[in-house]
Parts: sequence; C-alpha cells; structure tokens
Amino acid sequence: MVAWAVSHCHTPSKRENYVTSLQKYVTVDIFGKCGHLSCGVRSAGVTDCHFKFAKDYKFYLAFENSICKDYTTEKLFNFFFHDLAMIPVINGPPNAHEYIPTGTYINALDFSSPVELARELHRIGSNETLYVQYLREKDKYGAKHFNWKDALCPLCKTLQTNPPLNNTIPDIDKWLKRCRSF
Repeated sequence: MVAWAVSHCHTPSKRENYVTSLQKYVTVDIFGKCGHLSCGVRSAGVTDCHFKFAKDYKFYLAFENSICKDYTTEKLFNFFFHDLAMIPVINGPPNAHEYIPTGTYINALDFSSPVELARELHRIGSNETLYVQYLREKDKYGAKHFNWKDALCPLCKTLQTNPPLNNTIPDIDKWLKRCRSF
C-alpha cells in the first residue's frame, strides 16, 4: 500500500524509526540504500520508479531528513509537478497547511502515533471514493518548470536594494539542529 524510496538512512528527523514503527501496522515497501528493494538509479527528481510506484501503490512517504518550519522539498512538490497518482504522506512541517492545499496530502504530524497514521491510511486506501477525492484535489494544483535564475536573480536584487535584516542566522547548522525531530 505504501512505497518509500530513501537513501539517507540516519536522519535528524529520525524518520527511519517512525517508518519502522509504521511497518508494524501497514505494509511499507522501502526502496533504495535504506531498504531491501531496488528500482533504478538514485535521483533527487522523479524517476521511472516514481511512475512505477504510482501504478503499484496508493501512498508514498515523502518524509524529510529534517522537520523545520516552512521546510518542504521536492519530495512533496514532485507530486504536483508530475501528477503522480499517489497520495503523498509527509512528516511535517507542522505548518504545512499554511502553504500546501488541504486534502492533497497527509501529514504524519497530524496523528498521535504511527498506529493512528496507519489507521488513516487503511481508512482512505480501502475507500475508493475517499482515495479518489484526494487524487482529484491534488490534481487541481500543478507546478511549472523551475529555473534557478528566475528565483535567485530577484532574490539577489531584493537583498541588494533593501536594508539589511536585523535577524540573521550566523550558523545554519546550529539553527537546523533546533528543528523538531520525531
């Protein structure tokens, strides 16, 4: 029912421990360096494996290495960009609902435990109407091709023309360690 492609096996979010607990209640097939299954070559982007997963699985774990406010990577956004026919399950951030449309994903942080998340996955996965409702809601949103120049040039211009911010982060590694772990 659930697929997960993962290559970083020991993470600040301890997602690997959460998934081990989740596997007691729902089948999670783990692909990549951290699992026993393989499918193609490793890539940060969508691969042929993701399209294969979309045919064979209802849910995909788009779990992040770290859980920080406002931090979401391509693991989730690829579902909108490539219209993958699975429901993404994320592990945060807790404020994801502020910028990701409700009803397009499931956030593990909304559940008190892996067993509660597993119950919800079983409930949605066994109800075709509810499952299709998630996919249709997700299909209302998309993404366009990303160009670093389009993102970074306006950012640099803003940084050069606006007064400096009083709030700086002198040590990004130290700041990231403050992020919430499971």
